[in-house]
Amino acid sequence: MKRKKYVILLCCALCALLIFSIWYTTRGRFKGAYTGMSTAQFEDIIPRDQFFGLGSYIFYDNLFGNAVVAKVSDDYKTIEELRCFDKFTIHPTRAAAESISKGMDVYEVVSKLGTPYGSFTSGMLSMSFLLDDGTFCQVYFNTTREMLVTSTRLPEG
Repeated sequence: MKRKKYVILLCCALCALLIFSIWYTTRGRFKGAYTGMSTAQFEDIIPRDQFFGLGSYIFYDNLFGNAVVAKVSDDYKTIEELRCFDKFTIHPTRAAAESISKGMDVYEVVSKLGTPYGSFTSGMLSMSFLLDDGTFCQVYFNTTREMLVTSTRLPEG
């Protein structure tokens, strides 16, 4: 009788794990966002102060601390694409910043540096990343979202 009880418990645990993995791969890793949703719906589930927008991209961290990039349609009405990247540390290292190179796209940069801290330029397509040594890495993009150049500087203040 005890053996049957343990088999039932094991089956229940496996079912729960399966349900969680389905939820995680469909909704959980994007914090409830999904491809095709309107940007208004997106802002309803992810408050404005929890994401950073740059051109037609939105950057935020999901419930598990992963960096997520949402590509917005040209008319800014729908989410066209969602990508999730592992984020191994809170702040990227200088070595990670030095590993990015000219010609990389937004997704490649985020896959190496995580979620951008913001943008400290006006009128330029750039992302700023706070590095683990307290400096900022600025990444500049051209209009086709290919990386042009990086620079590092100490925070002002």
